[in-house]
Amino acid sequence: MQAMSLEDGPPEAPPAQAKRKHPRWLIMLEVLTVVAVVAPFIAYLIATNLGSSSTAGTAQVTVSNDGAATVTVQNCAPGCSSPEQVVLTPGSSTQVSVATGGTTYYLVDGTGALAGCLVLTHSEHSPAATSRAGTCPGHR
Repeated sequence: MQAMSLEDGPPEAPPAQAKRKHPRWLIMLEVLTVVAVVAPFIAYLIATNLGSSSTAGTAQVTVSNDGAATVTVQNCAPGCSSPEQVVLTPGSSTQVSVATGGTTYYLVDGTGALAGCLVLTHSEHSPAATSRAGTCPGHR
């Protein structure tokens, strides 16, 4: 074993690795990739109002079939070309969208006849029972 003299000084450290410089285009590509992944997620959160049940001009209201017969709840009068509809058996319920000024939902019985209408508003107390359906606008 060889003794070290004070004149030799500390042992030499291995040469430092030169910092690796990333090209500017690579950094921009990385930033754009992160933005492309994160931006749609943020947009989704904003569009859904961070989980709110009410979005720009609409609210969700529950309609409950408290009657003894199955009814179809739809957003337009019987015979319309493309209704959004839900079949409710007795005791079942569904959520429907209600516009700011109110929305009329048509109740159609098993024979296809108009049974009545529910005019729902944002301030509706859920659930809105089918038994309180009244006369439809424009129908007698």
